[in-house]
Amino acid sequence: MVKRLMMLSFIEKHSSVLIFDPIGVGKTYLATILAVKALKPGYSVMFAPADKMFHHLKLSIIDGSHDRTLRTSYGCIF
Repeated sequence: MVKRLMMLSFIEKHSSVLIFDPIGVGKTYLATILAVKALKPGYSVMFAPADKMFHHLKLSIIDGSHDRTLRTSYGCIF
């Protein structure tokens, strides 16, 4: 799975990657490696704690800015 992620084909398919597992198994490390690899060819990258990301998305649904929020990489800094 990691080798497939490193090919960055999920980006070309406009898909997202959600990494979850117990504490201390290397999720942040893997995400950092993927981010660096994606930055090299010029992709944008954003890290966000899941709780804050979901809260912001929930608010954007309420105020009607959901589509714009998703298009602008969540439109805020977490």
